[in-house]
Amino acid sequence: MNILCPVDSAAEAETLAGLGAGELYGGYLPASWAERFALAAPPNRRTFAEAQITDAGELREVVAAAHAGGAEFFLTVNSPFYAGEQYPALLALAAEALDAGTDAFIAADPGFILAARAHWPDVRVHLSTLADAANHGAAAFWGRLGVERITLPRHLPLAAIGALLAASPGMRFDAFVLYGQ
Repeated sequence: MNILCPVDSAAEAETLAGLGAGELYGGYLPASWAERFALAAPPNRRTFAEAQITDAGELREVVAAAHAGGAEFFLTVNSPFYAGEQYPALLALAAEALDAGTDAFIAADPGFILAARAHWPDVRVHLSTLADAANHGAAAFWGRLGVERITLPRHLPLAAIGALLAASPGMRFDAFVLYGQ
């Protein structure tokens, strides 16, 4: 079992990795995105400014702190959809994150997933819970797009989760066990 935790600073990454979290994730909202699209259309669903990594230097520090503690860092680019004019900025943001050492993307938009796979064929992509992959057909669809791991929708009962896992051999799944405060 891996413990996956959200982070928004290098100090949090260091602390959580030190406490045993093997995987960390965060949102990146550089000024170039915020000035052009604002928080009304964030590159991720972390819609409050305090939950965002805000510049490339800070992103590198977060990733370095995660790696130093033995954890991986995943970047959330998990809005359910992006407008066409957002894609160049989104792909630039993703390239910056990969240059900083990001280990995988957590995504929900099929267009971004296809674009990421075209630009970086070996990039790891995990499906966000926001994509709502609640059945075997959905899991198979996302698997064909190159998603290697699916975060289950929060509303699925245990019986539905069991049936989905049984019907989807080879796919990895995540589930939230604690949400909110």
